[in-house]
Amino acid sequence: MEDSGPSRENLTWTSEQMDYLVQLLVEQSRIPGMKSGGGLKSKAYTTIEKGMIDKFGPEFSKEKIKNKLKYSKPNLTVMKEILNTSGFGYDPINKCIEVDQQVWNDYIQQYPNRKKYRGPKLWRYFDEFAEVFGDSHATGKESITLNNIIHEDVESVPQTPASQSTPTYMNPESSHSFTQMVNEDSPPPQSPVPPTPNTENPMATNRTTSRSKKQRANNYEEYYNLLNGIAHNVGTMTRTSKGVQFVTCCEILQEMVQTGDIDSQTQVRSMDMIAEGSNPMIFVNLPPSERVSWLMRKLRN
Repeated sequence: MEDSGPSRENLTWTSEQMDYLVQLLVEQSRIPGMKSGGGLKSKAYTTIEKGMIDKFGPEFSKEKIKNKLKYSKPNLTVMKEILNTSGFGYDPINKCIEVDQQVWNDYIQQYPNRKKYRGPKLWRYFDEFAEVFGDSHATGKESITLNNIIHEDVESVPQTPASQSTPTYMNPESSHSFTQMVNEDSPPPQSPVPPTPNTENPMATNRTTSRSKKQRANNYEEYYNLLNGIAHNVGTMTRTSKGVQFVTCCEILQEMVQTGDIDSQTQVRSMDMIAEGSNPMIFVNLPPSERVSWLMRKLRN
């Protein structure tokens, strides 16, 4: 997943240097508190800079490192979209996508600028960058990344230490509703049979009530965790969708430069403008013949 556009640096990276940089990135991303906004904090890059300089020399400054990685997140966004397309899979051994040739041909008809994603070159560090630049909330084998969220249809319900069993309201064989469950300590419906004298031990009744209240608290906690997980997934999909639209806009702008519709200076100004608000969605859905006039009008404003 190396940068694919023109670089402002004169530094030539070897495979050994890039491998070591990615190793440092992953190590920093697994340290609690080092991640922020789908990336790493500045102090993490300071540590990475020191590691690169110690191993390879003073030319590997923080600026050069960030410049090398500037296309990593946009490329990762496109890769996620590709893997979310029907007919596409990922081969983690050979570091490439798995897709039928006809499916690929149809896909390239729709996205001609994505031919570069066919081979293994851009996928070399896919797993590592998915962990570093994805939404990670844990470390090691138990990490939850953006890659997990996109490819899992349903997130498992978080379980509390006090109750490891499946909640009653989520059991398909259960006739109890959630409302019934959380209020299960309320008195049952009165039976038409005449009541019998209560001979239960009062202490036993108190223990039963205490357990019922504790179960109700656990049920509320599980329900809260379930809703919180759904909100997290919706937020992730929203951010991913906007990122995909922005990458598509950048590809369209590059095509417009190549065809002579706009110059490179207009391209750079347009990228800053398109990143705002709903502009990516509007620009992508405009007819090609109207895109230049829309860009000029927005840039004048």
